[in-house]
Amino acid sequence: MQDGGDRHGTPLVIEGHGYFARCLQHEADHLDGRLYLDRLTARARKSALREMADRQEEVFARRAANTARLG
Repeated sequence: MQDGGDRHGTPLVIEGHGYFARCLQHEADHLDGRLYLDRLTARARKSALREMADRQEEVFARRAANTARLG
């Protein structure tokens, strides 16, 4: 459950279950300056960072191709 305010400052509470609850937590973490990697165990974080490094060239190439395609 997340509480906060709408754009006018009116208090509101948002409650989620399952996947939606994870999405809410993910976004609330950003407001607190936290990333998904911060919630992982040290072992899982190391594995995720290694996988990201291994795929970096592929991801950058795909982004460049998309950018060129969009003009």
